[in-house]
Amino acid sequence: MKKYVNFRKTIIVTITFLTLLTLVPLQLSLNVAAQEESLSLVLTPALKSVPADGKPHPAFFVSIVDGSGNPYILKNPVEVTLSSSDDNVLKVPKSVVVNRGTYYAIINATSNVSESRSVEVSATATGFKSAIVNMVAEPLAGTPKALKVTLLPDILAPSVGAEAKIVVTLVDSYGNPTKARTDLIVSLSSSNNQIAYVEKESIIIAKGNFSAQGKAIGKGFIGTTTITASCADLMPDSVTLRVSGAKPEKLYIMLPQFLCANENISIPVAIVDQNLMPAKVPYPVTVKLFSSNTSVAVVEPEVVIGSEEWFTLAGIYINNTGKATIYASSGNLITASVSIEVINSTSQPQSIQIYPLAQMFPSDEREYTSLLVQLIDKDNKPCKTNKSIPVSVFSSYFDVFSTESQIVVEPNRSIAYVKGTPKAYGQVEITAVTSDLVKGSCNINVYSPVPSTTTIIIPPIPTGGEVEACILTSSSGLPAPVQQNTQVLLSPSDTKVVGVEENVVIEKKSYYQIFKIWGKSPGNFFLTASASGIPSGSITSTVHVVRASTFFVSTITPLTTMQFPIAIQLLTSTGSPGVVGETFNIKISSSNATAISVEDSVTIGPETAEVVVIANAKAFGSSYISFVADGFTTASVHLTSYRYSASLNIMSIASAKAGESVLIRVQAIVNGKPYEGLTISWTGVGLQQSETITGADGTSENLLYVQERENVIEVSAKILGVGTVSNKTILWGIPFSEQTTTTTTPPPPPPYAILFEPYVLIPIIVAVVGIIVFIIWWRRSRGAAEAEEGVEEETEETMV
Repeated sequence: MKKYVNFRKTIIVTITFLTLLTLVPLQLSLNVAAQEESLSLVLTPALKSVPADGKPHPAFFVSIVDGSGNPYILKNPVEVTLSSSDDNVLKVPKSVVVNRGTYYAIINATSNVSESRSVEVSATATGFKSAIVNMVAEPLAGTPKALKVTLLPDILAPSVGAEAKIVVTLVDSYGNPTKARTDLIVSLSSSNNQIAYVEKESIIIAKGNFSAQGKAIGKGFIGTTTITASCADLMPDSVTLRVSGAKPEKLYIMLPQFLCANENISIPVAIVDQNLMPAKVPYPVTVKLFSSNTSVAVVEPEVVIGSEEWFTLAGIYINNTGKATIYASSGNLITASVSIEVINSTSQPQSIQIYPLAQMFPSDEREYTSLLVQLIDKDNKPCKTNKSIPVSVFSSYFDVFSTESQIVVEPNRSIAYVKGTPKAYGQVEITAVTSDLVKGSCNINVYSPVPSTTTIIIPPIPTGGEVEACILTSSSGLPAPVQQNTQVLLSPSDTKVVGVEENVVIEKKSYYQIFKIWGKSPGNFFLTASASGIPSGSITSTVHVVRASTFFVSTITPLTTMQFPIAIQLLTSTGSPGVVGETFNIKISSSNATAISVEDSVTIGPETAEVVVIANAKAFGSSYISFVADGFTTASVHLTSYRYSASLNIMSIASAKAGESVLIRVQAIVNGKPYEGLTISWTGVGLQQSETITGADGTSENLLYVQERENVIEVSAKILGVGTVSNKTILWGIPFSEQTTTTTTPPPPPPYAILFEPYVLIPIIVAVVGIIVFIIWWRRSRGAAEAEEGVEEETEETMV
């Protein structure tokens, strides 16, 4: 029974061992084959970022590499499937084919995004390791995309004919100024022509220019209007122009409470805002006047306040004693009124009373009838004089408000008027003095917004270009004129980035000044404006990139004897994809043209963001490829071509009798593997063929008719990835004179070399070792079984 059990165990172990013995060499062979065919896809970005202009761009190189990451030439075409993680950001084709006899393909991609976005792109193919790469898509710099409107200034005083410059700049997707490729007709419009209108409805940005100017002209009304610039195929732009100042809202009239009968005088009529500040009107305004009691006072029925005026005088005849109210009205202005009481003059003048004819006067340096002088008796009532009374008038601050130095009150009159000129913001005391009367005085106010804010307005500044900018003084959104010529010091934080006009003066009574500023190099800067009498102002601005100025160069590993692509992308100094508006040449040079050659130059047209050139890896070696163009930073890339290892091994006997035919074999080995389909060129006397083709084992044969003495045999082949490979051998031809009568032609050497290939040799070694181990184990197992049987027999005999 135990013999049967041991025998069964032996059979099971033997079968298991033989199975393993069969599978192990097979698995080793499969591993070797897998290593030989371990190929991968590689995605290389051809561009730093894909321009988002809706056009296809060469975005990637897909290449085939072996397990060591070296280029691999395909023996059959391969279809590579492509995908993007977001087609709305970057769209790639569904697939691309890498052709037989090459190792790469170029992939185009398209984008339309309005801002920088990132996506993941993948490439897969059956039998290849897949590849994944991230790519950025972003708008193209330098291509005209939109208009940018800047107003200089963007606030106007409510004055008829006040002007603001309309600066229209052509910009790209990033807001960078860019030159017009052709003459561009730009339409200008105002949304409210009652506030301001455009002087010309169209302007031209001439070819090669960044901008053009128009004018917005105010009509004197308070309010806002939108100034819009538009042009075909470009995004329009709009800005708001404000006209700010005292708004005409009400009428103002004044008279002293008591007046003398039988006297012709004047009544001031003014247009003011809610705070009684003077409000000039942009057109003539008719004001109607009437008296509630014409037996006491008769007033001029109407007066006209002219354009750009706010003040006038109306005649009034004071007739009889009594009381009356004078009214003034006009359109939608709030009506004004003043009540008076008329008395008879019965006493002699004792003093002088002086009144301002308006609550405030504008500091416009215009002469106004601004003060009323009245003679007063001892009871503080008005009275007439019976003689001429000269009155001297003084201003406490002549630079704020100046007056006539002397007036005369005529006989049989109680009132006289003083002319004055408001000059600057402030309050002054006006004093009226005579030789024998008590003096009188009053305060008079001069209004002008006091600058509380200094603003700098700058349109887009192109590198290498000059623009006009504006410095503006204001107060709570109202234009605030300076009271004297004010020199402004403009200080840029970086003079390497920007230059600015040094001598900038805001003229007296003006609230803005245009100055020039120019860009030197791209970058940000801080500009400060400081001057005596106004607050400091500042702005952070940018000198913009206006065109591409650098190169981004991308390529793949060059393979000796093969052509390969080099992508050249235009970038701005900030790294965005860019273009230029004109055709230009890029000069290309190779430091080692014997190794890697490339065309001498390439032309890039206007609005072109990149170009792909084809280089040639002529031989194994390294080279610096340089790219030079006017206006661009020189770029270079260092390339080293990869070369396969290859050999032509000649298999031949050392000697043979002259006159006999001998078979000569050659085997082509590339990267350690037999190379099939290679054309072998043979050179030598007596060879049957000049060319042969290698078979699946990499060998080919030729028949040699042996010549006497040395037979020189040379073989060569042009191998992709290597170049020309050659080898030679010498077979000794035994001269006829040295040959014996009986000779045999030795057979050609057997093709035993294949036994030493790893995928054949390793299974043989494993099999031999396995057999030896099995024999040893089998013998030991049999000896143990026999010993066990002997023990059992002895035991049985003993028991018997």
